[in-house]
Amino acid sequence: MHDQVAARTSGNDSKNMVGPVLKSGDIAEAAIAAVQDDNPAAALIVENHEAYVRIKAEGQCLIRQSTMEHHLGRPFEMAELETVLASFAGQIEATPEYMRFYFDKVF
Repeated sequence: MHDQVAARTSGNDSKNMVGPVLKSGDIAEAAIAAVQDDNPAAALIVENHEAYVRIKAEGQCLIRQSTMEHHLGRPFEMAELETVLASFAGQIEATPEYMRFYFDKVF
């Protein structure tokens, strides 16, 4: 499991950080790799808290089903991600093809 990792961060933990909190395991590990692949320009922070992993991205965090399949090496349905999703920051959009965490300010 990853230790606390800061990958491609700007050094700021802004209030616009969004993303999933996942129970530790194979799916969480694949999700970390998928987030890095699916959000190449994003400032990402990955925190390992032993029992769970918190993934943070600035403004938006996308996880694609096809990327999860690639990293798991097997067929994957996005509903499986929901089974290890303990919490999340931001708003969420879930489809069979992807899960997107985002921050949309409402005035």
